[in-house]
Amino acid sequence: MLLLIVVWRIWADQRLRSMPRMIFTVSLAGLSVTMKVLATSLKGVKVFLAELLWRTGGCTVKVYNLTGLLLFPLCAAAGAWLGWSVRHEPALQ
Repeated sequence: MLLLIVVWRIWADQRLRSMPRMIFTVSLAGLSVTMKVLATSLKGVKVFLAELLWRTGGCTVKVYNLTGLLLFPLCAAAGAWLGWSVRHEPALQ
């Protein structure tokens, strides 16, 4: 639900051009879904990291709108690293 609200706010904000809004929309959905799936299959600290990255989707857009600081690439890289680090987990096979 939060993701829907964030996407709606991005598209309602006329300060951003269409291409950045589209990139944010697609990226947020992909990262959020992937991290939530990982969180249901992992244990320990990795669950915490997946849950944290799941929640960053909405936060990175707000931080960008307020400060101009684009944190999403770092979150996406962290998500990619987390996915790669658990690629041999039996629960994910």
